[in-house]
Amino acid sequence: MPSIACKNMRWTTYLLLILIGFLLNVTNIFAENPPAGGGGGTGEGLETAERIRVLEAQKMRQDERASLWGGTGLVFTRTAILLPRKHLNFSTYFDYSHYQYIQGWRPTIKLDDPRADDMELFIVTDYGLTHWAELSMFMNVFLDDEQGDPNQLHMRKTGIGWSGINSKFRLLDIDKDGLGVATTFFLRFPSPDSGSRITSDEMGYGAELNVSLKLVAIAEWLDKFSVHGNLGFAHIDYFDTQLAGLYQYARTDELLNYYKNHSGKYREDHSYKYSDLFPSAWDKKDDVTDEHPYFATDHYTGSFALEIKPYLGVSTGVELVGYRMLDFSDDNLQLAPFLTYTFRQIPFLKQTHRDLITLSAAGNIGMRSMNRSAPQWGFVTGITWHTDLLF
Repeated sequence: MPSIACKNMRWTTYLLLILIGFLLNVTNIFAENPPAGGGGGTGEGLETAERIRVLEAQKMRQDERASLWGGTGLVFTRTAILLPRKHLNFSTYFDYSHYQYIQGWRPTIKLDDPRADDMELFIVTDYGLTHWAELSMFMNVFLDDEQGDPNQLHMRKTGIGWSGINSKFRLLDIDKDGLGVATTFFLRFPSPDSGSRITSDEMGYGAELNVSLKLVAIAEWLDKFSVHGNLGFAHIDYFDTQLAGLYQYARTDELLNYYKNHSGKYREDHSYKYSDLFPSAWDKKDDVTDEHPYFATDHYTGSFALEIKPYLGVSTGVELVGYRMLDFSDDNLQLAPFLTYTFRQIPFLKQTHRDLITLSAAGNIGMRSMNRSAPQWGFVTGITWHTDLLF
């Protein structure tokens, strides 16, 4: 009898040990992977899930603003940084650019650039779909009305310009690897205002490779410095400075009648007849308008930026942004110093753990001795609101 009792006790001990081991294993699984619904509705499970959400929300960076044409980045440059998942930002920028003389025309003749003072508004929204993907939408609003100004060649009027979508995909995470790599694909839709002549009627599209590097990977004292660069291809609008110069030249030097009766063509590749560019209905020089200011063509795009973050919430540096038209070997190269500041405590609001406001300002210096399309100078100001969504 004692032997039977001992045997039963051993089996009971084995069963208890197996049961305890099973319960411990289940507990570890739930601790490492808390259920999305809060662990069967328990308060502890809900608290754990919320703690994970808060920790993820705290990863929000002060550079989580959209660039002018969409995609998280600097003011002009898209970077390899993406929004965290379920994060949203909304940015608006005001862009002013001044053009004085038409570049690429006869160097002995100074002709006013018909673009003169461009004022535009950019509206951009970014959303972090997942850790690896970001989606953004953008819209451009042209604010000038040039059609009533004889010095502007009756070009453009106020209206909606380019709008479109961007998708960015992360290949390497800069926060994890020190080096960030992403690809951006975009579509641009022409202006819906058919009479505004803000854009051409062609669809724009393109792709970029975005690279960002933390310089602390090179030396510890460079921990506040980062560099960003991208290289891409785009089929987007081109402003024909040579054609604008021809219009200005014909009007300035009373050569309108000469070009109206010219039988040749302007730029054989686009088959622009002079009779189309200078119709017989134009009786005097004030009738001259720029009928073909924009058309879409292939571009190489690229930029390089140095970013410094001296204090929490402050980002400053300089961007070198440009593109080259493949068909016409015409460049647009701009140097843009920038400064942004993110409010960690928004004035008059108590809780800011999900909502941040960033103010941005950038200069715009066109390196016009090297190209024809860049502005002489300009500036950009903007504001970004970003939040962590709970759905």
